[in-house]
Amino acid sequence: MSSFESALGALRAAAAIQRAVERQNAEQGGIGIAARIGVAAGEPIPDGDDLHGMSVVIASRLSSAAGTGEILVHDLVQALVASRDGVALGEIRQLDLKGVPGPVRASALLWRELAPVHPTRAMEVWTWRQLSRASGRWCSGPPPRKSACRL
Repeated sequence: MSSFESALGALRAAAAIQRAVERQNAEQGGIGIAARIGVAAGEPIPDGDDLHGMSVVIASRLSSAAGTGEILVHDLVQALVASRDGVALGEIRQLDLKGVPGPVRASALLWRELAPVHPTRAMEVWTWRQLSRASGRWCSGPPPRKSACRL
C-alpha cells in the first residue's frame, strides 16, 4: 500500500509499476509475475507504517477486482485527473466490492498510453518507503540517495 499527495502521481506510479513488471517478464522470457492495482482517493488514517480507512478498503478491493496487468481507478480519482497529461481511461464499470456500501464506479487506466515519467522524476514524487515497496526490494543506500533505487 502506498499513499501519494496527488492523484496523477499515484496513476503515474501505478503505470511505472506495470511497465517494470512487463519489462521484467520480457527479460525472463515470458510471464513471471503479474500485478493487479487499485487506485482510490480519500483521507487514509495513518497507524505507524500502515494506513486504514475507506479509501484504503476501496483501493484494496479494486486491486482484487482488477484483471492481470490492470489498474482499476475509482471514479473520485477519475474526477481529479480528468483530461490531464494524457490520462486515458476505459469504460466505467459498476462494481460491488466487499465491505464497501453500494456499488463503486471504476474504470481501467489505459496505462500503456500514459507517457512514462523519467525515472528520476518518478523518484522525486515517491517517498523512499514507497519506492522500496513498489519495486519489491529495498533500495541501496539511505535517503536521500534516490538514484540508487530504480524500477
